[in-house]
Amino acid sequence: MEATINEVLRYGCTVGLTIQHRTTCATTISDYNIPENTIVLANLYGISRDPTAWEEPENFMPKRFLNESLTSLVRHEAFLFFGVGKRFCIGEQLARNEIFLYTVALIQKFRFRPHVGNWIDPTNCLSHTLVKLKPFHVVFEKID
Repeated sequence: MEATINEVLRYGCTVGLTIQHRTTCATTISDYNIPENTIVLANLYGISRDPTAWEEPENFMPKRFLNESLTSLVRHEAFLFFGVGKRFCIGEQLARNEIFLYTVALIQKFRFRPHVGNWIDPTNCLSHTLVKLKPFHVVFEKID
């Protein structure tokens, strides 16, 4: 379940860019010189779709977050949904727990399917700063 949630967060990356940061001193990253006081944003959407970081990034593959025997979760270094380093989201563990509990509860109680004639295209977005899917209809069928 956790691997699937991680893949949903990677594949459906809802936050295209991080919040703004400002460099405190001049620095060099790879071949790029970044002057002091430069506003810097990370392109999370680009990182989540980077073919040099992810095998087949355009495909939904939860197994990428599992070890070879598919028995335990592994951390992928390019998975930056909650940030990285000392600027990571302090609410990550709370968010992960809430996402897990709500997702499992919904899956236990309902079966989901697209409304007739309504295909959900996760690449059909309205914006790239905050990624937002265009509206779609889903049928929830209660499981007894």
